[in-house]
Amino acid sequence: MNSRQKFICIILLTLFGLGHSPAAANAQDISYYRSNSLGMALEEISPRQLDDHTFVLRRSSNQSRVEERLYKDSQEYQRAEYEWKNDLKYARFYESGALIAESIEQAGQLREERIITPGAVERRVYEWEKGHLRGVRIIQDEKEWTEEYIRGTDGALQQVLRAENKNEARIAGIYSGSQRESRQTQWHFTEDGASYFFYLNREDDEQQITEKYRNGDLTYRREAVRKEDSRVVEEHFFEQEKKIHTVFGDAGRKLFRRIETPEGTVREEYTYQDGKLSELRRTGPEIDERIVYTRGEGSQPDEKIFRDGKLQKEVFYHEEQGRTEILYRNEEALARIEYRGEEVVNRKSLLQENQ
Repeated sequence: MNSRQKFICIILLTLFGLGHSPAAANAQDISYYRSNSLGMALEEISPRQLDDHTFVLRRSSNQSRVEERLYKDSQEYQRAEYEWKNDLKYARFYESGALIAESIEQAGQLREERIITPGAVERRVYEWEKGHLRGVRIIQDEKEWTEEYIRGTDGALQQVLRAENKNEARIAGIYSGSQRESRQTQWHFTEDGASYFFYLNREDDEQQITEKYRNGDLTYRREAVRKEDSRVVEEHFFEQEKKIHTVFGDAGRKLFRRIETPEGTVREEYTYQDGKLSELRRTGPEIDERIVYTRGEGSQPDEKIFRDGKLQKEVFYHEEQGRTEILYRNEEALARIEYRGEEVVNRKSLLQENQ
């Protein structure tokens, strides 16, 4: 992540991390956690497990001050400092020893933050109403704009409006669902300039809505909805004008998928036998494909691929990323190709053997 984005995700997720009261400063003097590139404390681990994880978070506390150091492959990756003064929580975030962000929280709600880059300082002021984020005022050099969060009567986030002046606003996102106490919204920012919005159910950690933005424009949206014994996932890739509708059954098995693009609609149907995928049927414009799966000697099932009702290819998987492919034409074997990973290690024509 660049210096403007590195820790926004941490200071926006006010429900994660250390909490929001001085009690957090009275925690264990030193503790370690399995973490990720965002610096989340995912699971507490012992010092003997430090080498077992790519990202490790080290947390140390002293009265009203807490320090977190995030390590990647045993090398310090990020550092954060938290300090409580009365009911305010101050945070400072560092990268390579340089201060890149500061924030102020009150009663668990982010009030203000500063994002520091070599060429600019961005200031964000947050407005809250009845425990929900109402809006954000963003000041960067001579520029200033606002993001307003529109909610329903139950507190559910419905729209995000972005405006550079009071007379002009555009929708930056549309949301659905009930904002009960068991649900939570999150924002994450990535190093490539994209931002993600997550709306999840904390009871079962199911991520119901995911949205990706670039330069304020919605480029991807995913929503998962449970319907009796199935789960339906709707995905929309706006730039590619593509929609994907997927139905999952029990045990998370994929049953059906519909892919809509400007070129047409492709449908996929999945069949299982004894709990294992046995067949995939794919139909659409100029597509009529059937894949039959059987258990082989490798780590994944072997495949027979039929197109327009005729056998086109057989794939046999072996150990250590090896596989054998037999190619057919008019259901007659043409060639055998041996792979090691994606590298071809042997190729043999089968035409003479068939004559």
